[in-house]
Amino acid sequence: MLGPDIRLVLVVAPAGYGKTTALSQWANSSDHYVGWVHLDEADNDPVHLLRSIALGIEQPQLAGRLRTLAPDTALDMAALPLVTFLRGLDRPAVIVLDDLHRVRRSAALDLLVTLAAKLPHGCRVVAASRRRPRMKLGRLRSQGQFAEFGPADLAFSPAEARGLLAQVEIDLPDEAVQALLEHTEGWPAGMYLAALSLAGTPGPLAAVGEIAGSSRYIVDYFRDEVLIEQSAQTVRFLLRTSALEEMSASLCDAVLDTTGSRAWLSEIEALNLFIVPQDERGEWYRYHRLFTEMLLSELRRREPGEELRIRRRAAAWFERQGLPEQAIGYAIAAQDDAAAARLITVYAQPLTSDGRVEQVRTWLEALGESVLQGYPPLAAMGAWVWAAVGDAPRAQRSLRIAESGTFDGKLPDGSASLTSAVARARAALAPYGVDAMVADAKQTLDLEPPGSPWHTAAAMLYGVACLLTGSRDEARKALERAARLGRKGERASVAFALAQQSLLAADDGDWSTAAACATESRQLMEAGGLQASLPGLLTPLACGRVALHRGDTQAAWTDTADALRLYRSPSPVAFPWLAAQAAIILGRILLDLGDEAAAQLRATEAARHLDSLLTEGVLREEYRQLLADLDRARSRSQALDATDLTKAELRVLQLLPTHLSLAEIAQELVISRNTVKSQVAAIYRKLNVANRTDAVHKGYQAGLLDQ
Repeated sequence: MLGPDIRLVLVVAPAGYGKTTALSQWANSSDHYVGWVHLDEADNDPVHLLRSIALGIEQPQLAGRLRTLAPDTALDMAALPLVTFLRGLDRPAVIVLDDLHRVRRSAALDLLVTLAAKLPHGCRVVAASRRRPRMKLGRLRSQGQFAEFGPADLAFSPAEARGLLAQVEIDLPDEAVQALLEHTEGWPAGMYLAALSLAGTPGPLAAVGEIAGSSRYIVDYFRDEVLIEQSAQTVRFLLRTSALEEMSASLCDAVLDTTGSRAWLSEIEALNLFIVPQDERGEWYRYHRLFTEMLLSELRRREPGEELRIRRRAAAWFERQGLPEQAIGYAIAAQDDAAAARLITVYAQPLTSDGRVEQVRTWLEALGESVLQGYPPLAAMGAWVWAAVGDAPRAQRSLRIAESGTFDGKLPDGSASLTSAVARARAALAPYGVDAMVADAKQTLDLEPPGSPWHTAAAMLYGVACLLTGSRDEARKALERAARLGRKGERASVAFALAQQSLLAADDGDWSTAAACATESRQLMEAGGLQASLPGLLTPLACGRVALHRGDTQAAWTDTADALRLYRSPSPVAFPWLAAQAAIILGRILLDLGDEAAAQLRATEAARHLDSLLTEGVLREEYRQLLADLDRARSRSQALDATDLTKAELRVLQLLPTHLSLAEIAQELVISRNTVKSQVAAIYRKLNVANRTDAVHKGYQAGLLDQ
């Protein structure tokens, strides 16, 4: 609702936004005195414009008097007779000016601003235009006397869209109506044309997804209502730049091999040709979706092959700007497989390390295996990417393609050679077991010395391989090297190495190191937004073990839940050693948390992953230890049932065989000494013993304590 102080209202939107309809509906419901003026090119003459307004408010005599105005009459004096008439009315007046875009001369536009400023209180000028007029609005704006409405204000709401569809007897579910609104961006004419298209189909619901700017009705509308009014040069610029998802002046200059695109974009924005600014600085734009689709269909018809040429140039421009995602997207869209394969090879690792592995996966799917066969470096990288998203078969196929390929010299991703990249991927996937993993990791570590962008990953893999084969000292050195030498773009490898260090330190009882490494690993994962990626699987497990040691079971449960989500999806199945290791650690933590059923399920899964490894290293023994712990837990549960001990009392019982005092036991369990004292008394009573020595002896007999 507009306040009475508003003197000038502009309604600016491209063709088909229902400007005239909206103003007509408003005028018909208004209690104002309404004068309607259809403007044309003749109204660029200020005097002619005043006469048109006088005729619009049905004052032919006033229009006749205005004919006698001298050409050099001041604007405020020229408008005075009209203002005097409006002041004498018994109610406020509104002057509606339709098609203001036909008025371009500054003298005529200045006259309208002057007229609006002098209007009596409650009166206003309301103008509809396809383009934003070059009017001097500073004073009206600063005084709160100006209002403007644009496409967003005129766009259809879901209710309006449904009402339009009902007029052509089309009933769609809410999600289909919303899909149409999103694709047409609420453009009323677009919705109407889409409704006409749907009305001519036997299955409107199925046809919703086929509505596009290339549809006959939409193409005809844009040709007849929009393009026909533009110069040949403007149309050519529109057609060629429609191949760009977003555009800036420098990008347009590059793809069109020209200069002056900034002026073209400014002109198109001024013309309001379905262009949408993408930033507040006015540097980046995009076209309305349906407009883009129509322009592209015309470009393909008029200049076959031009779309691909423009997109290839766009890919090169974005690469020069250091924007790899856009460069790769345009290379794929341009069907430039060679450029796309090279770019993905270069940027897949840093993008994956920044949590964009799903985007890289999408690119690989778009290219297909034939491109990998023609470019082995991408196949080697693809093995990592497919494994990281949990697709083991594709990961193995990519590895085999890379193994059978050849490539001379250093790889675009910085790898020393294809041999090194293949050895690195083979070490990660371990198709020949953990023993061969050591040799592959050592080979790539030798080929990628410090300073190589792949040294951290190679050191991490070598450390893991040594750990899995029982060479714990060598594993510590390699994991420490990976953590120490890793750079910002290698967060995933560094965080993974730190998590492995934490787990190794926990096994050794070095809990201060375990806690420090787990914390640093988590910080790196969070800084890189990698919490939902596969390299982050071991981080919550390391944190969970530390939390359990501190007695913080709530934190341990939270960490375990985080690890379980990653374990299920994307799933480490493509890295069978990691899948087995994670399942075993999860089983141990869940068992310590008292969830024997969940621990048993993880043990079963660990066995399945171990079966896919040709050699298992220490993992098989760790699995057997988990099974033994599960057996003891079951026996202990049965004994607990027989003795009626609580889990809290059992925790205290576990420490009675030690030389710790009750105060020291309380400190170890992070509870009060009085609590320990009362729980010891309960243990004595339930075991029917009189002292600590007898309680320990009875605990061994009942299977409540490990021998």
